[in-house]
Amino acid sequence: MKTFYCEDRAESVLSAIYDAWSDPVPNSEIHLKIGKNEQLSFVSELVRPEESYEKAEKVINGIRKNLGFRTWKMTEGALCAGTPDKAEAVFQFLRYSFYRGKDVTEELAVPQVMRAFELNRKSRNEAHLLTGFVRFDSLDNGAFFSRIGPVNDVLPLIADHFAERFNTQAFMIYDEKRKKSVVYAPGMNWYFVEGEIVLGENGLMPADAYCGLWNTYFDSTTIVQRMNPVCQRNHCPLHFREYMTEFD
Repeated sequence: MKTFYCEDRAESVLSAIYDAWSDPVPNSEIHLKIGKNEQLSFVSELVRPEESYEKAEKVINGIRKNLGFRTWKMTEGALCAGTPDKAEAVFQFLRYSFYRGKDVTEELAVPQVMRAFELNRKSRNEAHLLTGFVRFDSLDNGAFFSRIGPVNDVLPLIADHFAERFNTQAFMIYDEKRKKSVVYAPGMNWYFVEGEIVLGENGLMPADAYCGLWNTYFDSTTIVQRMNPVCQRNHCPLHFREYMTEFD
């Protein structure tokens, strides 16, 4: 047996999958794990493959060319899930898909497909909610800034939505849990920036007119006699509210 260890990033997982497919050891005896190979194993050889954008791109192109767009979208969503078993789940899903040689995304009776489907649904459901829950503030330079802390790594899933919605407005969405941001400037493609952002050092205005308007709208549409906290939590889970203007 052989275990490939990788980081909790899509590029790292895809690089490990590339090396696993190139390894002489049969795929059935290879496993992927997110974390550090800190302890020795007497039953499995431990390997930490080198992360490479070129490797990841080759895997993505292979999926799109041989298995189709739907298989890639399920893989993409599963890679964004915030669960420790996603590397193994994606590897087993793709192993089964290439064995079948076709789109298997509807074969939910197969455990490998069902697990990838669950992870994809988990991350895309949160991404869908965040398209309505992301709140922006103004920076001194006129750009919009938003801070989020999602359970799943949803920045790759929501970047296109906001780039289309604010196609004439520069903005940055910062995932403070993973210390990375998606940045967009009008007339350019969005891109990722790694690294922690300290809000006080980036000219973030404490409150602007739009925040005041949003809070006024939220308060004016509230019907006190019909408040239902349980229903509100179902539609707007508590872990989103730390980052929403109207709940400040």
